Amino acid sequence: MTLPIPNLDNRRYDDILAEAMRRVPRYTPEWTNHNDSDPGKTLISLNAWLIETLLYQINQVPQQNYVAFLNLLGITPQPARAAKTELTFTLKPSTAEALTVNLPAATRVAVDDPDISPEVVFETSKSARALNAAIGLALVPRGAGGFSPVTEFDSKTGLTTWLHAFDPFAGGTQFVFAFILRPMIKNASEDRPEDRFPSG
Repeated sequence: MTLPIPNLDNRRYDDILAEAMRRVPRYTPEWTNHNDSDPGKTLISLNAWLIETLLYQINQVPQQNYVAFLNLLGITPQPARAAKTELTFTLKPSTAEALTVNLPAATRVAVDDPDISPEVVFETSKSARALNAAIGLALVPRGAGGFSPVTEFDSKTGLTTWLHAFDPFAGGTQFVFAFILRPMIKNASEDRPEDRFPSG
């Protein structure tokens, strides 16, 4: 897909003429007749037309000239390579009973943007395994030997809320967190601590 070539200067005749007329009171305050019949206005109009012509020619510089300018600056083109991006996968509700979900290599992912044509498709470069779990408890050091929670877990929805931003290693090298395995989450009436916080 070819990138669009931007205009180096998108001013037109009316823009250039208006800019020049705005400068008249500053540089030639003695000139007060700005009618089209004035010779000075005729010269400014002629120069505006010439400048517009030059700007059009500048915007028509061929691609080879850009490459030559970059070579003069010591910048050489890099060989073509595949684009890379970071992807985030979210487990569907249908996987609620699965403890792990495998993501094979070369999984195809398309960009969901109706303005992009043709469709842009990425492939994962390596395989991955998603753990159907959530962070249920996070503790950060507070004071001498103490810890303070920075999360709040809702056993009914299985969602974890982060209470505030924090630096996990501000008090040293300790940062404690526990995972909740989502397939083991049950109704609040059936919850038991050993179900929601499995050992190990």
